[in-house]
Amino acid sequence: MRLDTKRLIAACGAALLMTTGRVALAEEPALAAPSDPNEDKWVFNSPLYIWASGMDGSVTARGNSTEIDYSFSDLNENMELGFQGYFELAKKKYGFYAQPSYMKLAVDGSTGPIDTEVTSEMWIVEFGAFYKFLTWEGKRPGSLAAVAGGRYWSINNDLKVKAPLGTANFGDSNSLFDPILGLRYHQYFTKKFHVWMQGDVGGFDISSSQSRFSWQVMPMVAYDFNMIVINKPSTVFLGYRILGIQHSEGSGANEHSFNIRLNGLLVGLNVQLF
Repeated sequence: MRLDTKRLIAACGAALLMTTGRVALAEEPALAAPSDPNEDKWVFNSPLYIWASGMDGSVTARGNSTEIDYSFSDLNENMELGFQGYFELAKKKYGFYAQPSYMKLAVDGSTGPIDTEVTSEMWIVEFGAFYKFLTWEGKRPGSLAAVAGGRYWSINNDLKVKAPLGTANFGDSNSLFDPILGLRYHQYFTKKFHVWMQGDVGGFDISSSQSRFSWQVMPMVAYDFNMIVINKPSTVFLGYRILGIQHSEGSGANEHSFNIRLNGLLVGLNVQLF
């Protein structure tokens, strides 16, 4: 399937000013507990996962608005390169995490004698700290944690237009940095089955370097087990992630704005090696 080039240019260049729309990142998946729950030691986690995300919303570029609606398969078909990761170092009550995500998207199209090639490189890098201010024990242990950090969005676009009279190249690069605040909820219902959820908000339109508003909701269910052969505590998880961002600059014919939502299934595996 070939994407509509005109709409994609608007989505990548003006609309996102900097966002991604593909398999991207997951926040902290429901991670396996330390082998000894009473030992307050540093634990490192880096789960393997995939976020099968699509992208929908609205984009305005130079005063012209358009709706976008791309499925995961639409975006993944035009993916040249992608990377996503999650790294966490934590103790029982608090911890730190970083989550980089990169994608390179290439699309070509034609309208009559004019051919176009669009290449977009995008980064979303989230990082932060969390603190469990409320915990409970018993048959169904759980916790509630506060989250604070930041989310960096960046996009670099290159557009090549080939016409009978010659070739023209255009490019732009933009970035935003959003502070984020949120909560994490973790609850066991059996010794192995548990749920995990994060919700956060960010941006706050503090300056032109922040979005007007961004938000995230990510619920997951998880199951703990012991990985055979290596005998390590592990967790398999399944969930859904929604990440939204709104931003606007200028007005009238110079307006550049977007209201984009990324959402899709999230599945992964964490093996606690140390």
